[in-house]
Amino acid sequence: MLTDNKVVMIIKWLAREIKIFYVGGFVRDHLLGVKSKDVDLEVYGISFKDLEKKLKKFFGAKRVNSIGRSFNVLHISLDNGFNLDVSIPRRDSKINVGHRGIKAEADICLSMKEAARRRDFTINAMLMNPLTGEIFDFYGGQKDLKNKILRAVDSQTFVEDPLRALRAAQFASRFGLTVEPQTEKLIKKMVATGAMEELSVERIRDELDKLLLKSAKPSVGLQLLADWGIIERVFPEFGRLSLCEQEPAWHPEGDVWEHTKLAVNTMAKLIRKNKWPLSESRLAMLATLFHDIGKPDATREIKGKIRAIGHAEVGEKITKQILKRLKCPNELTSQICSIVREHRYPPSLFKKLKTKEISNRRYVGEISALLNRLKNVPIEIFLAVCEADYRGKELTGSFWLGKEMIKIIKKYHLDGRPLLFGRDVLSVFSRLGFGILDGRLIGNLLRKVEEYRRLGEILTKTEAKKFLEKEIKKIS
Repeated sequence: MLTDNKVVMIIKWLAREIKIFYVGGFVRDHLLGVKSKDVDLEVYGISFKDLEKKLKKFFGAKRVNSIGRSFNVLHISLDNGFNLDVSIPRRDSKINVGHRGIKAEADICLSMKEAARRRDFTINAMLMNPLTGEIFDFYGGQKDLKNKILRAVDSQTFVEDPLRALRAAQFASRFGLTVEPQTEKLIKKMVATGAMEELSVERIRDELDKLLLKSAKPSVGLQLLADWGIIERVFPEFGRLSLCEQEPAWHPEGDVWEHTKLAVNTMAKLIRKNKWPLSESRLAMLATLFHDIGKPDATREIKGKIRAIGHAEVGEKITKQILKRLKCPNELTSQICSIVREHRYPPSLFKKLKTKEISNRRYVGEISALLNRLKNVPIEIFLAVCEADYRGKELTGSFWLGKEMIKIIKKYHLDGRPLLFGRDVLSVFSRLGFGILDGRLIGNLLRKVEEYRRLGEILTKTEAKKFLEKEIKKIS
């Protein structure tokens, strides 16, 4: 649904000059009442070259990007955040493996019905007149949308692009759709014949991103990927989670796969509740998805109990391998790995506090050390992953552990930075009237301050400087 009157006006102006229609996902979202700033348009009766000239004249040459030229698509970015993808009718044919193996041939004489036949699902194959609002629905997309059915437009063209199997899972998950049996057969056939191996990691990563971040219940799409055998082929590490049992007394929800699905559903709720920006939402969701990936390798039966000691550390290594395979940015990979490694630490630490194994001061010191290890991970995102893990056991009520930790962080102004820096050591040393300090000695003193801080012996800058004075006097 277009919410910006200027964009509507612009498209209507265009529609008076050329035969242009809203198409694809934009029409679907409009019928669902979903706001979208990504607008798909298709133009009839004009060549790609002439369309490019007209759009450059209309919007300005700098705004019109021809990066999608091989698929006869022009991209236009507007200042208000709207993105227009303008294409001309085309025929797609499979000439080789992979996405680049699809040949797109422009045909300005193609009928609207024939042009819509190349689209993946009926709910994405509708067109709408910008001037009249008339919907052109040749394959029953409106009916399928109403009945919550996901159906392939054409069985022959559908199997030419294996990405459609992943798209089916994310659409079903996002819109609460049931995949029509014949369409499901086509997907399973593609998987069985090895078509998924044709996909680039970038395309897989992008579809997974949409499934996880645009679904109210990502577990629906994840389970479909498992049911269709896609998980086993694309992410075999996740395929092992359903085979890994957990101690029933601690995990009444079942195996690790069931726990992970519950956790990502919780995270989807937290993301919507907190309205985090995309980058933080992605970090939170991916860390939740990966948080127990190490359990199959770490799980053992010890004294009649199923234990997964060290699974967080094992999980960090596996997570790094998968994210490298997916060509994830280095910073995001580092953040996710840090959360996976540390996600069991807060509940373990809190338990020690409650059983008086550690003092209140030691608890504060350990939280400080944790923040230092997390480095550039926002604490609210980290604690949200811990909460998702907690609620992945189907537990309800307030997440008191997170609230208590936030109280401590605010009370002691903890931010992950050390209490003292090299300049503080030099200042104390100078005040005591001593000469030049060796750089290695400064480093050792600072590390000692942080270690005593972790143990709760030092909590404030004042305490740290007093401690430093005593240590300097010992060695001078």
